[in-house]
Amino acid sequence: MKMKKLLVSIFIIGLMESSLFAYYGGNIIKIGRNAYVEERETVQNVVVFSGDISIDGTVQENVVIFFGTIFFGKTAVVNGNIVIIAGGFKKPGDVKIKGNIVDIGIPNLLLKYPGLIILVVVLGFIALTILLTILFPKPITSISSILEQDISNVIFLGIVGVTCIVVVLIMFSVSVAGVVLIPVMVLVTMCAFVMGYLSVAKLIGKALLRLSKKPDHPVLLEVFLGVILLMMVVLMPFIGVLVNAFTIIIGLGGIIYSILIGQKTRK
Repeated sequence: MKMKKLLVSIFIIGLMESSLFAYYGGNIIKIGRNAYVEERETVQNVVVFSGDISIDGTVQENVVIFFGTIFFGKTAVVNGNIVIIAGGFKKPGDVKIKGNIVDIGIPNLLLKYPGLIILVVVLGFIALTILLTILFPKPITSISSILEQDISNVIFLGIVGVTCIVVVLIMFSVSVAGVVLIPVMVLVTMCAFVMGYLSVAKLIGKALLRLSKKPDHPVLLEVFLGVILLMMVVLMPFIGVLVNAFTIIIGLGGIIYSILIGQKTRK
């Protein structure tokens, strides 16, 4: 059973990177790669996750980018909206953009001082950790317990969950009504990621505190120690990113698992 879930998970990851997402129905959709609309070329929508977009042709509807930059040529035309999340755009003054530009990005002050970004993120996340743990100790504890009991199902659900989020964001990006919902979708997703991350951090902190051989440690202490350790791991090249990405996937799987258990309990 576990092997089947592993194979399904690998298939899902492969599907996300396959050429099926690259170009279909007049839409250009890429993950981790750059997209280019050539001069005299016309497409419906352009959506890129973690890459750049260069436009010299015409986009009939929307241009959406996550963690990248949009470059416009002098012949570029966008008849719909432009949505930029944690990215930027550069355009000449004569580029035709008929829709709205929604920019959810990093303030210019932080871009000028990269060290300030790190400080703000670290202090902000620590403050958020303390606040959420004080407000929601029971859900964090409940999800953390699920992680201990059934980690294989949690990992499987986490991978499926991340895949579904990407697919839904793509569907929103290529529809006029869906573009408006993207910021809401991103906010909800980030909240889920953070709660799951804190649940995994609690489990890590609990394991560390077991070394002291003292039972019944405060939830806040367990979560705080786990978050600090995960932040330290981030400093390790490549491995740190993988560990934290895996942590987010596991945490999301724990949240989905807890929701499924809650629905079964109500029935």
